[in-house]
Amino acid sequence: SFLKVLPGTRANSSRYLDWDLSHDPKDMQRYLLGAEQDRQAKDGRALFLGIGLCLGQTAGRNRTLKVTAPLLLVPIEIEPGDGGEGSLAYDIHWSSVALNYDLITAIIEGNDVVDDEDAMGQPNMLSPAVARAVNDIERRLDKVIDSPGIAQRVLEPDYAEGLIDLLMAEIPAFRSKVVKAPGTYRKEDQGRYENSNLLLWFNQRFAFMGSNPGELSAFEALNELCSIIPNEA
Repeated sequence: SFLKVLPGTRANSSRYLDWDLSHDPKDMQRYLLGAEQDRQAKDGRALFLGIGLCLGQTAGRNRTLKVTAPLLLVPIEIEPGDGGEGSLAYDIHWSSVALNYDLITAIIEGNDVVDDEDAMGQPNMLSPAVARAVNDIERRLDKVIDSPGIAQRVLEPDYAEGLIDLLMAEIPAFRSKVVKAPGTYRKEDQGRYENSNLLLWFNQRFAFMGSNPGELSAFEALNELCSIIPNEA
């Protein structure tokens, strides 16, 4: 899933890279080479850009989950570069930017549902507040995808800030569990962040290795979550 994406929180390499920093071209080449080697070594791995970083713990219905997750996901394709043999470049698929439903599901688990189970044993339905908030974000993403300058707009800190503000305003579980952290994420403090009793949210942009959604049955199940959200005009 996309709940634990940072190095040290999952068995597979995540290859974190702070996208907000400027990187020497040689350092970027080394990063892309390592990511490409990981991708080739294990089917179903892919490079992503994460926007908005949530770390800490969240209490679900019957368990406590550790979370190191992005709010938004954007696929990155690694391709041959024009710097000679062996050079690599990247192409960010901005039109495929998506909300991280793994994170949404983990935070609202056991909280923002209409009831536990209906008479026919169907899965829990999302509360109207969650449905409204998620639909609103989906509309915002659709709007920015259809507009010029999508990369610049999505990377602006105020864009991610607006999305997390919307979720915290509309969804009680977000208000009670998520805290906007001051400052920027520091890799050396990851362990302290993860052991926090609340979820700390950083307005951060970062690259990481994750599982290709097409290879994940869990992702397909989470897509079903999206399908049960009532469509609004």
